[in-house]
Amino acid sequence: METITSINNRWVKQIGKLQQKKYRDRTGLFVIEGVRIVTDALFAGIRDGICLICAERLEDPRIDTIIKTGLPLGWLFCGMSEDIYKRVSRTEHGQGIIAIVPKPLTKEETPSIGMDGWLVFLDALQDPGNLGTIIRTAAASGCAAVLLSEGCADPYSEKAVRSSIGSLFRIPVYQNVSVSFLEALKHDSKMTLVATALDGGKDYRSVMLGEKGLFVFGNEGNGIRPAIRSLCEQTVYIPLKRGVESLNVSVAASVILFHYLR
Repeated sequence: METITSINNRWVKQIGKLQQKKYRDRTGLFVIEGVRIVTDALFAGIRDGICLICAERLEDPRIDTIIKTGLPLGWLFCGMSEDIYKRVSRTEHGQGIIAIVPKPLTKEETPSIGMDGWLVFLDALQDPGNLGTIIRTAAASGCAAVLLSEGCADPYSEKAVRSSIGSLFRIPVYQNVSVSFLEALKHDSKMTLVATALDGGKDYRSVMLGEKGLFVFGNEGNGIRPAIRSLCEQTVYIPLKRGVESLNVSVAASVILFHYLR
């Protein structure tokens, strides 16, 4: 196993570059950190990762399992000093393991018109923490996929990856999904599109829905764009106590998804 001793090592430099979205988009790679998420990537069958591990952690049985699982998948494992790890780590209390992995889906891929089940569409969400949390919730509640409009936060950014806690490897996440795709999805798949908004809707507890469809959650400040809202046959809202303006979008998504998909 190669041991990294310099901050000028190519993998250390690449981890730094991958903090930039343009570099993630160009290479199709992103950074994950921690035992759990690296294990999730391996169990999802992600190939050809580059994994850097603190020398002090190499005796950990979980690290040994990661190495034994990763080698047949073409992963490269390197040791590194604690000092190097502190330079590349983005967490306050890291676990001594960080990896560069390919994105599960490339930006060129598009979802299938014929997919079944319930989907989530996020319209221009800006906060990567909200985005990662909704991806995690969608995976946990049993959604088939998460679709992101153009202008959404990057699901492969550091904060989104951390908030999703490995769910990027459990559920397909499609980027740059257009309004025209939603129109085709509605027409060809006969899916019910359901907007979530406080105005013009019904209490979510009073609305019965079928076995497949698409929930639309809007931008934190501006809600759902009119062009997308017009495609939705249903609008539901979560009743709030008087004086409370709204819920955080990731909290609202949790309430709605677990209500309908439980």
